[in-house]
Amino acid sequence: MRFVGGRAVWGSIAATVVLSGASILWGGCSLERVSFAGASRDASAIDAGAGDAGVVGACVPRCADTVAIRCVGTSTVEEDCAPRGARCAMTDGDATCVARTCEPLRTRCDGDVLYTCDADGAHEAPTTCEHGCSEGACVTEAPSCVWSGEIVDEGSYTIDLCGRTDDHRVRADQCEGAASNGEDAQVRLFVSQRRRLRLDLRDVDGPGGVDTVLSLLRRCGDVQSEIECANDVACADADDDLKATPCESGRQPRQSRLELELDPGTYYLLLDSQNRGSFGCGRVELRVRVMN
Repeated sequence: MRFVGGRAVWGSIAATVVLSGASILWGGCSLERVSFAGASRDASAIDAGAGDAGVVGACVPRCADTVAIRCVGTSTVEEDCAPRGARCAMTDGDATCVARTCEPLRTRCDGDVLYTCDADGAHEAPTTCEHGCSEGACVTEAPSCVWSGEIVDEGSYTIDLCGRTDDHRVRADQCEGAASNGEDAQVRLFVSQRRRLRLDLRDVDGPGGVDTVLSLLRRCGDVQSEIECANDVACADADDDLKATPCESGRQPRQSRLELELDPGTYYLLLDSQNRGSFGCGRVELRVRVMN
């Protein structure tokens, strides 16, 4: 043991000495009594390795935010867990650094459920979103937004656009100049896991003609949330029965297609049309197929 600057040091362990009431002798004499963080003990007992039983104010292992405070005798050793992406937790009565379960305060979507990580990165709290979850937040829908049908992962939906209104317009700058000035409808799409999907919207009106436009949205009725838009499929890629109908500049206006990877969540498909020339309203079919 040595005495340095008001601290009694045993090896690498240091404790503050409270001089009040302590006898300290220099010149080879022994240090008789010291006080450690409010705990008074005989120095001779410490040198002899006596136990800590009955010591008042003994060190207590604990977490202080991200810092793990451990005890070595009556002294403390601190370790900040944050620099290595960990958190402090009490394990078997001792403070230790453990891996985070999640990134503190980060949110994520899993289907219609929003998960929010707590400030310590210890666990995620789930919240079920009434109108779906997208980009780490519950979707808030406008009261006027109404979808006509719903598809889960894959399936088909047929609707007659005649008699409906032109409520929404796709972004022409992102949809090959499509005017989408015809009647439209919306279908909600729920994706349960990350999938590659093929989305087809086609005219099934028989003698009539519907120039289809298909748009995928993150939020119902919000064209600004558009993910991707399709206007007319290549003639060679059209359904077989449509290959017999006239194409325009190598494109089949009666069918539009999107093929893309989608994360789990709720999306909205805008089934739109263009009123031009001989094309008008009519029956259209939406098909959603899983490609992987």
